Amino acid sequence: LSYSILEGQSLSLNASPSIDPDGDPLSFTWDLNGDGVFGDVVGQQPLVSWETLSSLGLHDGFYAVQLRVEDGRSGQDVSTAYLSIEDTIAPRHLSGLITGQITWAAGSGPYLISGNVLLSSGSTLTIEAGAEVLVETGVKFRVDGTLLVAGTEASPVVFASTGHGLWSGLELKSATTTAADGSWISGTRIQHAIIREAVTGLTTGLSVLLENVRFERNTTGLNVGGGTSSWIRQCVFTANQTGVALSSGTAHVVRSQFIDNLGTGLVVNSAVVMVLDN
Repeated sequence: LSYSILEGQSLSLNASPSIDPDGDPLSFTWDLNGDGVFGDVVGQQPLVSWETLSSLGLHDGFYAVQLRVEDGRSGQDVSTAYLSIEDTIAPRHLSGLITGQITWAAGSGPYLISGNVLLSSGSTLTIEAGAEVLVETGVKFRVDGTLLVAGTEASPVVFASTGHGLWSGLELKSATTTAADGSWISGTRIQHAIIREAVTGLTTGLSVLLENVRFERNTTGLNVGGGTSSWIRQCVFTANQTGVALSSGTAHVVRSQFIDNLGTGLVVNSAVVMVLDN
């Protein structure tokens, strides 16, 4: 026997097939959360509210539900059924112009980009740790404003294809200002992110600051075509056709790794590159 509900729904349990050969009255107790303690609910066909399920620690996932049937004369039997609770969070479909001061939180996603997106000049988009941004084939995410990607080592922000083909990539049209040591002052900043399955993971003709960003399975991971002081710090480029293409400007590549790229890890053409401790 198995049960399946969505998060927020009540659960209707059923022990009606249980019988006693001697005709003794039966009692029914249930262990819903697998802690070995019966009595979470009682009865032959109880209806369990979502509030009760939540108070027992149940959320989206797969659980073993146990039923204990007793006849009052030391006779008892324990059986197991399985409960599937499905997540009800639907993707947020986005395209077109993004304006204002916007935050994308992990708990409100995933964010499905179904058409070209433009973050307008003067606007700021903050993407919090753990958020997932899925982009349809051929779609571009252009940034004219300020993009703040605030992932963590444990919960990076993910930019990826929906799985139907390569998306176009991130295109940064606004510069980042950094101090002489590469510390952030203002503008776009991308920390602890994964950018994968794009034609070009990130393209810019201006200065950019990337810290702990992983580029993987892109045709080109990163393409920098200008800027007076770009910083690529502790990034990983793996399984791309080309890891990084630097065509002009000045870039500092610090403690970064180039692993199993299919063509070339780092291509430099008319750019000044400071390669430090890689």
